[in-house]
Amino acid sequence: MSERDCHRLGTTALLLVSLYAFFVALGRSQEQNVVALLEELKQNDDARAERAEDRLVKMGPQVGPALVAFVQKEKGCRGRIFALGVLVQVDPGNPVIAPELVRIVQGLCAFSARKDYMMRQGAAALMGMTPEGIEALSRLLKDYRFGRGLFVRRSAAFTFDERAKAMDDVSPQVVGAIISALPSLAEARADKDHVVAGTAEEALERFTRAPQKGVAELASRLLRARAPGRGPTR
Repeated sequence: MSERDCHRLGTTALLLVSLYAFFVALGRSQEQNVVALLEELKQNDDARAERAEDRLVKMGPQVGPALVAFVQKEKGCRGRIFALGVLVQVDPGNPVIAPELVRIVQGLCAFSARKDYMMRQGAAALMGMTPEGIEALSRLLKDYRFGRGLFVRRSAAFTFDERAKAMDDVSPQVVGAIISALPSLAEARADKDHVVAGTAEEALERFTRAPQKGVAELASRLLRARAPGRGPTR
């Protein structure tokens, strides 16, 4: 091997080592950045939390594992709901999303004000974005726990009503989940709480105008059917 070849080989090796060191440092820097952004999600300053949420979304699916770890470790509602909001956008099929959102809607977070209804309603709204969330919402329409169930049922009904307003560009998976949930929504018209019953009726009527034929036809049949007897109210 000539001296020139040795020089070229040495230069190439040095370049590779430098690039490796650069990317390792970049990875560590990005990891630290993600950790810092996750901490921002817990802040009481909505603007700071929303900026952190936007930056995490822009990082894409690679932040998914960090978000899952954060959600499973964090006890309070606030940080978890922001993290789940990111996860819904970067990894909507993640199995952690639906059960964690259910816990928030039901007010089961530690170190959070159970009176923070806006946050819990926000969690319900996120559930309307995924098939698993919609399936869980249909079960929440039947939550009759004393002292908690009424808010949960109202939140679920409101979410179905909002979902019915935005049926354009909906994935086939979400459409399938909605079709499966429509019978539960129809049954909710019998709820003794007039808000739940009225919202369920309104949502079902909106679904009759959905661009998806299967949704519209089933909603129309259920709407024409007589509502079952009123259930308990709590």
